[in-house]
Amino acid sequence: MDCTKYRKMISLYVDNELNDYEVSDLITHIKKCDNCKTYYENILSLKDNIKISFTTNPVDYDKSAEIMSKISRSAGKGLNKKKKNYFVWISVAAALFIFVVSFYLYNNLNKEKIAEQYKLEKYVAEHLEKNRVIDLDSHISKVNYEK
Repeated sequence: MDCTKYRKMISLYVDNELNDYEVSDLITHIKKCDNCKTYYENILSLKDNIKISFTTNPVDYDKSAEIMSKISRSAGKGLNKKKKNYFVWISVAAALFIFVVSFYLYNNLNKEKIAEQYKLEKYVAEHLEKNRVIDLDSHISKVNYEK
């Protein structure tokens, strides 16, 4: 007997995809052919085992939540490292800025003091020559008072 056609029909029959005429033809054949009857029983047994395995061991096929949590954890680690490096560079830049400003201010204030002192000495020297003052201390206090 050629059972190839009936084996395909058995698979369709198990999935309820045959019309009434094909079902009656298949049942007649299964009653006559032991090989197809065994094949039919094996297919039913396999279908039942598959159904049982999925009902007793539910599997979570939606792994998106788990994957997204892993991504966010790994991204968070990289982000913390980037934040840390950013903080270090900002701190170094701020310290360098403070150093440069302090150095600039110190030099300018020091130059201003020196220039002011030079002007004062020059002013005192000019007045001493004009007035020919002998008492230098009283004259310096007089000059400071005038300024």
